Amino acid sequence: MQGSVTYDRLRDFVAKELLDDDSQELTADTPLLAWGIIDSMSLIRLAEFIENELKVTVPPDELGDSRNLQNLATITDLVTKYASPTKA
Repeated sequence: MQGSVTYDRLRDFVAKELLDDDSQELTADTPLLAWGIIDSMSLIRLAEFIENELKVTVPPDELGDSRNLQNLATITDLVTKYASPTKA
């Protein structure tokens, strides 16, 4: 799975599931944590999406590290890091 495909799928998920399709201002650098878009409940939904839909297992300690959840760019980097080579 290429980074741009991963980014697009993550962006679609955040827009539809966390922002109720209001993605007008959603960019790679939108501060998801600072704006409260990602909280404890949405993090669970995001983790399930990453594992079930993107087929990538990210260690819980990495998902719990706020540095990895700042914006779509950092989340995409995290998912890409753990994607198997056949998916990259």
